Amino acid sequence: MSRLERYHPIIVFLYFLMCIITVMFTMHPVIIILSFVISIALSFQLEGCRKVGKSLLYIIPIMIIIALTNPLFVHDGGTELFFMNGNAVTLEALIYGVMISLKLVSIIYWFRAYNYIMTSDKVIYLFGKVSPRLSLLLTMSLRFVPLYARKFREADDASRALGAYATSNIKDKLMAKLHVFAIVFSYSIESAVTTSDSMSARGYGMRRRTNYHNFKWSMSDTIMFLFVALGCVTLATIMILGYSGFDYYPYVDDINIGVASIVMYVSYFCLASIGMIMEIKEAVSWSILRSKI
Repeated sequence: MSRLERYHPIIVFLYFLMCIITVMFTMHPVIIILSFVISIALSFQLEGCRKVGKSLLYIIPIMIIIALTNPLFVHDGGTELFFMNGNAVTLEALIYGVMISLKLVSIIYWFRAYNYIMTSDKVIYLFGKVSPRLSLLLTMSLRFVPLYARKFREADDASRALGAYATSNIKDKLMAKLHVFAIVFSYSIESAVTTSDSMSARGYGMRRRTNYHNFKWSMSDTIMFLFVALGCVTLATIMILGYSGFDYYPYVDDINIGVASIVMYVSYFCLASIGMIMEIKEAVSWSILRSKI
């Protein structure tokens, strides 16, 4: 079990929310790079090197495309690298494209880590009383999307084993893929009907229903909450005061090393890396315990 999973869902939700919001509403390169490195490192610790490594195989080409596309369409900036079709390709536009790609990927991996930690029961606990329909929709989405993806892989592997893709004809291969899609589509409809009947049999929609949860607030939750709350307040204050702003046009700003900026860098690093530090501590503890057996 992940160390983050042992904390109260409110703390985990607040932690991920602040990490994601901070990088979403700033273009500061220090924050973006910190977010990029920490989010991928946390995903490696949670999901394993094999799974995250496979995801990077198609995410890295997307990053390159985004980074190279921006200078081809945006010609602002004072440092001209070369001209293409009469338009200047500038260093500032290239750097901006790189930062956008790093920002997008970091947000993706923050959400991957969030989906790994925040299970359906935690989502229902957080939003069940506020908006039962929303919590049900989120829970079903988190369940059905990976479920149907797994069913598609199973049906595709079965079709491959039966020789559906043995032909070199592109049309036949496309028809085989459509057949697999039809199988998964039929399964999804049947699963939806079964889920609906099960919900009706269990009394979904009836009033005065209670919800069971096994989440208890402990002293470690209080300490973690104070740490996360302090980081959130510090970052929110600095961003409101405007220290998180950064301009790339017409020239890239110098990275500020003033007191407020350093506080922002350190605050975000401490807040974002707390999950990674917890996972490292848990892994080291398990290694020590196994060595004593």
